[in-house]
Amino acid sequence: MGIAKMQKVRVLFHHSIKDDLLEELQNLGLLQVVSFRESYPDPEYAQFLPQEVTSQEIESELADLRFAADFLKGFEKKGGFLSGLGGKFSFTLEEFTETVQKFDWKGIVERCRQLERERSQLGSRLAKTKSLQEGLLPLMGLDIPLEDVAPTSQTVVVLGTVPRDDLPELERALKERTEGFYLELVGTDGNLDYVLLIYLREEEDKVGEVLKGSEWAQVSFPDLKGRPKEIIADLDIKLAELSKELDQIGEKAGELTKYRPQLLALLDEKSNLLAKRQVEEALARTSRAYMLEGWVKGGDLKRLKRELESRFDAFSFTPIDPLLGESPPVELKNRRIFKPFEVVTELYGRPSYFELDPSPLLSLFFAVFFGLCLTDAGYGLVLSLLCLGMMRFMKGGRKFLWLMFAGGIFTIVEGALMGGWFGDLFQKLPWPFLSHLRASLMAFDPMVKPMIFFRLALIVGVIQVYFGLFIKLYQNLREKRIADAIFDQVLWIVFLSQLMLALFSSQLVVKLALASKVLVPPQIMGLPMLGSMGVVALLIVLFSAREEKNPLFRLFFGFLHLFIVGGIFSFLGDILSYLRLMALGLVTAGIAGAVNNIAFMVSGIPYLGVLVMVFILIFGHFFNIGINVLGGFVHTLRLQYVEFFQKFFRGGGKAFNPFRKQTRYIMVRSEE
Repeated sequence: MGIAKMQKVRVLFHHSIKDDLLEELQNLGLLQVVSFRESYPDPEYAQFLPQEVTSQEIESELADLRFAADFLKGFEKKGGFLSGLGGKFSFTLEEFTETVQKFDWKGIVERCRQLERERSQLGSRLAKTKSLQEGLLPLMGLDIPLEDVAPTSQTVVVLGTVPRDDLPELERALKERTEGFYLELVGTDGNLDYVLLIYLREEEDKVGEVLKGSEWAQVSFPDLKGRPKEIIADLDIKLAELSKELDQIGEKAGELTKYRPQLLALLDEKSNLLAKRQVEEALARTSRAYMLEGWVKGGDLKRLKRELESRFDAFSFTPIDPLLGESPPVELKNRRIFKPFEVVTELYGRPSYFELDPSPLLSLFFAVFFGLCLTDAGYGLVLSLLCLGMMRFMKGGRKFLWLMFAGGIFTIVEGALMGGWFGDLFQKLPWPFLSHLRASLMAFDPMVKPMIFFRLALIVGVIQVYFGLFIKLYQNLREKRIADAIFDQVLWIVFLSQLMLALFSSQLVVKLALASKVLVPPQIMGLPMLGSMGVVALLIVLFSAREEKNPLFRLFFGFLHLFIVGGIFSFLGDILSYLRLMALGLVTAGIAGAVNNIAFMVSGIPYLGVLVMVFILIFGHFFNIGINVLGGFVHTLRLQYVEFFQKFFRGGGKAFNPFRKQTRYIMVRSEE
């Protein structure tokens, strides 16, 4: 449970087996290779660096294959060729080998590029033709050829636009300046009127002044001939032809989609080849031998050595110690029940190799807090069933779905204890056994007794804050940091305990005295407690900034630590932050109750009342589930990251990423 043990190894091998050995390591997928160039940057080791392996050709081929696969995807029929798990294409080993060795993928790529060029050109022509046609549509009322809309020796003929309803004003302004003009409305388009204007050339200055004073915009089509109606009809024919050509290109591309599985198989193969080339750059070499260093999980060490020894002779396999300051990669290793909670840790960042994995430590808190945010057994039941159903159809994200399923189970339990079954729906339905079931399982109703919920949120907050301090105490003791354990955790655990007892001592002491029949005045119990608190507070002030050499600064920073920086107010803020659990729980219950009230209000509508009620209940509760599951998840995460992790978690670990073959698009199935 926690973090998998890692062992660094060194493999020395003869140059004659380099390709075969790297192929075997990639097939096994057990070893994370460490770059020699990065591990030994000193110039004295430069003589052992290998020549840079050129990967440009493979990268270029990958780009070509990716283009062709993406291009053909747009023409692939739904459910056409996909098979296998997770939408991957399925190959037998023989089919895959034949594809890699014999398939003429370059011809397919070139054909795809040609079709893409033709498609792009046709698309551009189609867009221009449509734009031209749309520009001519407002001129349908023009009954003269466009080539006649041109100046003559005596007249000027122009087309233009003015804002809609401004035409009468333009006509009035023209009449005031000249009688030698003709103005005709030929069409409209949105907020514009398209008009034909003819005026005498000798009146050009006067007309020009009027047009400048209006929002006139001239329109011209110098390359078109004929009446707009005729041109638009011709453009319709042209558009149909262009669309037909585009369809033909789509058909040709559709015929090529049968080769897409082979393209994706080669994409996977060449991606793995590129990874192999990159590993070659991580090796050290002499004239006859290579050296490889890397990390392997402790449980896989013997297997890796055994597999290599069974295939190769000219090599040496040796476990070695890590370099000074080198940190092993991190692989989270938890029991199945804690696996889903690794999602929470990984969203924040992996722990360092030398600290505890917080996934199992936060698991119970996360599930309980999530349930408190929903506080509805019906919602928990729906969420759990949805997660189980989605697992049957989704191949990715299963760990997250299991996390939500666990949250749903805890929501069922906690919701039943708080009487939440789709809000107060069980109380409104005309079936008494549902109300009896709710009452028999309920411990308290948070809508009736919110102070119980208030105290519960504070209690779980105190428990998790204390738990975080004890985890850090354990880590410091394990690392033999005794001073840190005493002054940073033990003193604070004692001080916070004393502080809480002091806050509640007036009632607590009286109750304890009455229960034990020992009549001790509360003030007598309080004086020793206040005295011990003062001693602990003084120790915190003196030793919390113990690395500071200057005595005055040491006291100053110690005082800050006591009250502000990670001090009393910080702990108080952390604990009060857990009240968000109560707030979210009450909001969930309140919205659920509102949905029920609205639904039952409309149930009396004749004929359709019941249907409308059912619709409101289903839609309203599903909306409430969705919004509050999101809110509950986010705020529960925040409590882990801000209030819990800050007490002990350092993070900064790098994921264990072994050198192995990746098959993103295909799966090679057994011949059987």
